[in-house]
Amino acid sequence: MILHILTDDKFADYAIKQFAKPEMNSDFVCFNTAGRINLVELKDAIEIVDPYNEDFISYLDDNLCKYSAIVFHGMHWGSWQSIILKRLSENVKVAWVLWGGDVYGRHDVSITFLAPFTKKIHYLHNIYKKLFKHSKRVVNEWEIEYDLFQRVDYCLTSQDEEYQYAVHYCNKQFKRLWYTYYSLEEMIGPLIGERCSGNNVWLGNSATLTNNHIDILLFLFKNKSKLKNRKIIIPLSYSEKWVANIVAKLSKILFNNQCLILDKMLLRNDYNKLMLNCSTMIMAHYMSQGMGNIYTGLWLGMRVYMSEKNISYKYLQRIGIHVYSIENDFEKYGYMPLSDNIVEHNRKVLLKVYGCEHVMSEIRNVVKEFSV
Repeated sequence: MILHILTDDKFADYAIKQFAKPEMNSDFVCFNTAGRINLVELKDAIEIVDPYNEDFISYLDDNLCKYSAIVFHGMHWGSWQSIILKRLSENVKVAWVLWGGDVYGRHDVSITFLAPFTKKIHYLHNIYKKLFKHSKRVVNEWEIEYDLFQRVDYCLTSQDEEYQYAVHYCNKQFKRLWYTYYSLEEMIGPLIGERCSGNNVWLGNSATLTNNHIDILLFLFKNKSKLKNRKIIIPLSYSEKWVANIVAKLSKILFNNQCLILDKMLLRNDYNKLMLNCSTMIMAHYMSQGMGNIYTGLWLGMRVYMSEKNISYKYLQRIGIHVYSIENDFEKYGYMPLSDNIVEHNRKVLLKVYGCEHVMSEIRNVVKEFSV
């Protein structure tokens, strides 16, 4: 049997749907400290455990021995995931679904993914916390202990470039398995046959510093006249509230009412419908992030700009997707819509790689590997 270790996150339902069939030999436990589950809808399929409960160790000793493989969906929570890793017997296979931030967000590398002005905001915020909130960040308070990556046998991701980054950072030659949480059919839903027809601009995916909102807003402001009657749609509905506040205020100062801030969670279909009003997507991350937004934008026919520093930009280029560089292509193409031929080409590539048929085929391979 396979045990999937989940947290209260939007990705949990995707994983449950993929692995819940009897032939997948999977159980699901959701480690949660909030006392309630907010984001996981398929609650009947999971066992909820509080990792800070006094019975946590007894629970691990009684249950971990039942499984031949453990799949960690993200490795962000060192305070309790480290305990689990240390208590696993050597014959248990350990798999890690790479979320990106569980490596990119670590204290020794995270600053390298911030653009210049965003980096200054990061430093100022840290000074503010020390002066007024008496906040002392404890290194490894949430990070997995670095040496424990050696206990991981498999790294699951759909991007070889991201896998290679993890191998280099962790200094461990994991076995790679192909995996993603969602197929195109799930991402796009009933809009699968639609194409964007508006001229608005989609910017980023969340209220995290790694979106580099500050730098890209200032970049767009330099050529504000080219925006004309376009709206800039900025999703800020989750992650860090202080980042959302800064981005919302700066966008108001620079563009007045031309920015539409999405500060509440929307149903996926409603979220995607807003994308249909856009012809341009700008994702200024230096790290792999917001890929669901990017795949959706590409499918709906947006011209997607990314930083050349982002390994996912290199990945998309490698598999044949027409994606554009903020640094070198924006000045040439600006807000120009994509041609029909390019949109159809991008769709064919995406369907081949992220279509339901291929995704489920690879998931069956994952289960087969863990059952050997």
